[in-house]
Amino acid sequence: MQARRLAVPLTRKQCHELLTGPGNRSFLAAMRTVQVRGEGGHGALVRAWLATDPATSLHTRAQEELWRDLLAVLARAPSLDVAQVGPLIDYVVHLRRGDRLFRIKGRTAASLLRGMERWHRTLARADGQLGDDYPDTFVPSGFVAGALAHPMRERRGKEERRLTYRVQEILTKEDLRAEGREQEHCVYSYGGAIARGTTSIWSMTIEEEGSTDRALTVEVQNRHPAIVQARGLQNRLPTEDELHVLHQWAALNGLCVRV
Repeated sequence: MQARRLAVPLTRKQCHELLTGPGNRSFLAAMRTVQVRGEGGHGALVRAWLATDPATSLHTRAQEELWRDLLAVLARAPSLDVAQVGPLIDYVVHLRRGDRLFRIKGRTAASLLRGMERWHRTLARADGQLGDDYPDTFVPSGFVAGALAHPMRERRGKEERRLTYRVQEILTKEDLRAEGREQEHCVYSYGGAIARGTTSIWSMTIEEEGSTDRALTVEVQNRHPAIVQARGLQNRLPTEDELHVLHQWAALNGLCVRV
């Protein structure tokens, strides 16, 4: 039996678990947790899913069924790196945008990951042919950039090195493409959302003794201000130091952190 008043497809058992579970989470977070566990997902998948856009808002019935089917596939892949959950969602959104009849059923986590990697390689090779409807420059979001110092203690001694973390907004199509190419992920596909003003993308770099390295690509949701994604090379998750700096920068801008 399905819940009739919600677009979210819940079984009678899931409805019971939702109503009798602990009350220390929001209703939406509790419902998403019940969904993941109902598909056999473990704690790491619950935490990863709760940080995604599909989990933090309600969708149409068709969209909710799509995300339920994706959850079922992910839950059946116990060796899946949960750092890939967010990127896989981006890939599914891309596929659905190109084909409204796209379905998850019949696919595996491995096949979706292979397709996602091919898509990322295509984006990395793009030289303007993808996203031709993007403007060459984007309107600034209004959030402020940051330069934050953070000590790093050497593992083999007591000497501390001072690193400077810079968080800068990406405001051109070319810089967006370069970020995706260097970090080997799909951020170039976010140009449309940036142009619409719903999303801003930021690049966190680390400076030390004249050298600069890329650290994280950060996605900010502009209309309901929050950091919703932060990924490094090949979609790795942030380190403890990077998260510390990210929270500092978020505090400067009144942003909550959902990563």
